[in-house]
Amino acid sequence: MHKYTALAIAITLLACGAEGNAQDEQRQGGSMSPTALVREYVERDASGERLQTAPWFLEVVVWPEDPAFDSYTVIAGFDVGPAVTQGDTVYVPVVYQRIGWIESTGDSARLILSDTTEHHRFVVANLGSRWLIAAPRLGPHVMADTVLSRTPLVARDRASLAAILSRAGKAEM
Repeated sequence: MHKYTALAIAITLLACGAEGNAQDEQRQGGSMSPTALVREYVERDASGERLQTAPWFLEVVVWPEDPAFDSYTVIAGFDVGPAVTQGDTVYVPVVYQRIGWIESTGDSARLILSDTTEHHRFVVANLGSRWLIAAPRLGPHVMADTVLSRTPLVARDRASLAAILSRAGKAEM
C-alpha cells in the first residue's frame, strides 16, 4: 500500500465515529493489539525516545516521517483508557497530566508552565496485516524526570521543575 493511500485511509477513519468495546489486551495474529500498541507508543514517547531520531515510531504510524520539533510537552503522567472498536478501527483514549512545555532557545531550553489535563483519542487502524496509529499526530510528550535528566534547562527552570517533582514526591535528585 502506498504511504499516501494509507494516510488517506487514516484521515477517513478519523472522521468516523466509534461504538462497541475492544477486548484487545493480548497480541493478535502475531502483531501487537491496538491498546498495547498505543500503550507502548505513549510509554516510549514519555521516556524521551522521540527527542531524537527513533525509527520504531515510524514503523507504527501511518505518516511518512516525524517532523523536527522546536518544543515538546512536559508531563507528570498519563493514563491509557479502555479501547472502543468500530470495524477495523480502534479508538484508545489517552489522558496526559501536562506540566507545561519545553521551548528550544539555542544551546539551552526554556520551561513554560501550563498545568492542565490533555485528552486525546488515538485512532488505530488495521491496515493490511497489522495495526497502525493513524491519529493524532502529536509532538513528543515527555515525563518531567526525563526532562530534568536530558534537557539543558536554564537554572531557574530546572529549579522550578525539580520543585514540582519534589512536591509530587517524584524527585530523584
